[in-house]
Order: sequence, then structure tokens, then C-alpha cells
Amino acid sequence: MARTVLGLFAAATGSLCSPALGQDGPPASVSLDQSPTVEGIDQGGAVMDAPFIGPPDPRKEHRNEIVVTAPCSASAGQGLISGSYILDEERSDHVMQALNSAVDGMSPSIARPSFARRLRKAGAPAYAIRISIAAGRFWIKNDAKQEIVVWTSGESIEWSQEDGQVFDVSAQVNGEAISLTFRAADSERTTVYRSDGQQLVTETTIISPLLSTPIRYKVVYNRAS
Repeated sequence: MARTVLGLFAAATGSLCSPALGQDGPPASVSLDQSPTVEGIDQGGAVMDAPFIGPPDPRKEHRNEIVVTAPCSASAGQGLISGSYILDEERSDHVMQALNSAVDGMSPSIARPSFARRLRKAGAPAYAIRISIAAGRFWIKNDAKQEIVVWTSGESIEWSQEDGQVFDVSAQVNGEAISLTFRAADSERTTVYRSDGQQLVTETTIISPLLSTPIRYKVVYNRAS
């Protein structure tokens, strides 16, 4: 009975702050190569009888989970607001232009074509993002990519992108923001996530011995309604 009352209160007020895991629900349906469509993002209801509230344990496998995110407020001790967000192209930097300019500035080498392809694939901004922070864990899902769940203490996990690229991924709390770092053999990409009103602002820096200078860009997302 207590759980049912909590669920009804959360559905009415949007006060349940972390996504409930292990329940069926329509994920974001987005492709960077197609006209974006979003189905089922932030439906506005709490999920009843969820076995765990908050991000899953990053030390366990969760490859096939579907996550439903309820509207929420700032997480305890953090200024980052959990929820679902959609890309705001007008307020964002031209990311692909920045990536292409960096590739054009690279010295000719046998590694350049492969590095450029991987850089564009990994650095392209997501259209739809869902995030949550709770119990010392940071959970993020970008478009159709596999979700990432890491501790915010800096402990790294191994994560594979859909094209086979493998990264060591770690997260760190920086005041009211969270930084997420992807380390590969020849590059490192760090994105800082912070909330600004109803927007999620991300600032990314990419460094590599193959690049003459670091790549930096900002991407802005609006809270999904």
C-alpha cells in the first residue's frame, strides 16, 4: 500500500527522481542518419514494484535492460538533474565541423584514416540522452548505444561501443557537475555534464598524441516534455 501511494504521488508531482530498472517500456528511437523520433521518453509516471530505484550496479551486467525514467529534481548532493533530454542544435557548437577540422590538421600517417573514422564515430553528439545519478553511481544512455553505468568515485569499467571500439570509462564528481572520461589506446575524451535550468550542458575535450591541439566543443540539450 505504501509503495502504491508513493507511486501515485510521484506520478502526480514528478518527485520520484531516479529511473526504475528492469521494467518494460519503449526506449528512445533515434538514429543520427535518419530524422529523429522519440518514443516513450519521460512518460511522467513512476514505475510500481521496481526491484531497485537508481542506476544499476556497474559491476554487474545489464546489457538487455530497458530503463524508464520518471521526472525528477536535483539529486541529493548534486546539481545535475536526472531525466531525459533532446539535442538543441541551435545552442550547440558545430561538432562535426570541429572534428573534421582537427582531422584536416593531422600530419599524414598510416594511422590517420582509422583514427579519423573512430574520432567521428565516437565524438558525434547524441540526439537523445537519459541520465541518472544516485547511490554514488552515474547512469547514461545515448540514442541506441549500450547504456553506461559507473561509480562516481573514478573507478573505471570496460565499455564497448556498437562498432567494436573498447574504452575504459570512469566518472568523477566535480562540484555540481559530473565528468565522464573515455580512454582508448590513442586518445582520451572527457565530457562534463551540468544542469542549467531545464537544460543539460555538456562540454567535451578530446586529446591524443595524433592531434596537434585538443578538440573542444559544447553541446546543449533541452529537458524532454
